[in-house]
Amino acid sequence: MPFTVFVDDNFHHGDPEERLTDRTYETRDEAIARCKQLIENELLSYLEQGFSVEKLYATWMMFGEAPYIPEVDYSAKKSVETFIAGLSHFDHQKGSA
Repeated sequence: MPFTVFVDDNFHHGDPEERLTDRTYETRDEAIARCKQLIENELLSYLEQGFSVEKLYATWMMFGEAPYIPEVDYSAKKSVETFIAGLSHFDHQKGSA
């Protein structure tokens, strides 16, 4: 069964005219990995633009890309939260070193 990754942006969430199709993957795991890659790339680009870790979540919630796979229980929001938590943990450890 193929798994197609679609991308909504949170600014136009649910608007089918603004929806992008990334591509179709042969496995569920490949499709989920692509979703995570899209999110991580976007969040890293925000950091490169000077956004603080604290502002990443709010910025993503307003304007970020939210990839999804209709046939799969995958949460872009949870991927964002996990990624930011990892950054926060890294910043905390770096500050105590």
